[in-house]
Amino acid sequence: TQEVARLLAGWFDGLKVRSVPWLRAQTRWQVVCAELLLDRLGASHVRSLWPLLARWASPAQTLAAASELREIGRWLERDGRAERILEMAEQLASAPDQLDDDDHIRQIPGLNETLADLVVLVVAGGAEDESEEPVLVGRGVLRVVARFTGERVDRRNKMTDGRLATARMIGDGDDSRAAHLGLVELAAAICRPAEPICVECPLARTCHGSQAKAQREALLFLQSRRLRN
Repeated sequence: TQEVARLLAGWFDGLKVRSVPWLRAQTRWQVVCAELLLDRLGASHVRSLWPLLARWASPAQTLAAASELREIGRWLERDGRAERILEMAEQLASAPDQLDDDDHIRQIPGLNETLADLVVLVVAGGAEDESEEPVLVGRGVLRVVARFTGERVDRRNKMTDGRLATARMIGDGDDSRAAHLGLVELAAAICRPAEPICVECPLARTCHGSQAKAQREALLFLQSRRLRN
């Protein structure tokens, strides 16, 4: 576990180009806005739009730029998401401290559990907040864990067995947070639902799924050679 976490953390910390750049956000509000507006967009859109959203570090700053946010939403054909962000900004503008408390953030209307967990992982709470780090199974993390370990986790049990499998993979040491975020980036950029790019994965040598894929490809290669001969 320590070696896996170290590899993941080192890979994540060394990345220059990220598919999910807000995993390096400075504020929790930046993570909320990016997840709501940019999730599942193409890489070129993310690269061009994330710097624009990152300028608004607080709900108040987003409200002040409401017209620009609405314009971005129209351009992306995500008008509803832009309005959802503005509604949340209005709710939080007078009490932004709710975002900094790991318990209160889960009570904010419009934030589902997966998004709240990701926000807490990316930006730690205040010094007085000693809450345990969440174990994220959404955002494709469970897919990466299942492929790496070869374990099949029933989606009905993903909140129990899935969390345990993820926790075993990243451990609870100094590298665990960066390793956890590394799983999110892996899921988005490399360990995709279809056609994963195993050759670029830092865990390929010990990944059950990657090894199985390599064996299948080798077998197909041998079969094609026999057919040609």
